[in-house]
Amino acid sequence: GLAVYGMLSMQWYIHVFSKYKRTPSKAIVRGNALPELPLHRLDKSAVSSSEFAGDKTLLVFFRANWCPFCMNQLKDVAAQADRLAKAGVKVKFISNQGFDNSAKLAEQMNLPAHFEILQDEGLRAAKALGIEDTGGAPSGMPSYPNDTVMATVVALDEQGNVIFGDETDNYRRRPHPDTFLGVFEQTTGNVTKLAA
Repeated sequence: GLAVYGMLSMQWYIHVFSKYKRTPSKAIVRGNALPELPLHRLDKSAVSSSEFAGDKTLLVFFRANWCPFCMNQLKDVAAQADRLAKAGVKVKFISNQGFDNSAKLAEQMNLPAHFEILQDEGLRAAKALGIEDTGGAPSGMPSYPNDTVMATVVALDEQGNVIFGDETDNYRRRPHPDTFLGVFEQTTGNVTKLAA
């Protein structure tokens, strides 16, 4: 009886504390352009989301290196590097975890040229999208900020318009890369290929 009780308690705990109390972003709407997202490259140079126009772009907002679910998600996306390259997609992994932590991640992942890790200073981009998670980092992470993001994936076409958005309500669940790869592979320019 005690083991069952313990297991049910754990399930309850995971269910309650894995859930985001998120309202859908008013910015991540299919067919709309995103607001301007101010970001930084790892060399600390500024880059804005408007500079992504001209390329199909996948934005993956992740919490930080300390999040195993995020790390698995980034690895799953990176494993599709060839498919993303073939579809002409540039990938941006975005967090506010700090330049040093992101530099460590870049070193570990050894990403191909069409991938880039970007820093969201002060969660300015996350706040523009309404996906910030204030106080969302676990305590006891000394070199990481207390605030983080709610894991979010956004796919943009060459014009910078949203063609896919995933705002998971549970930080343990992430969309499989197939869900957004399919979106990119269907769109070529403005023409959506019809299935034969």
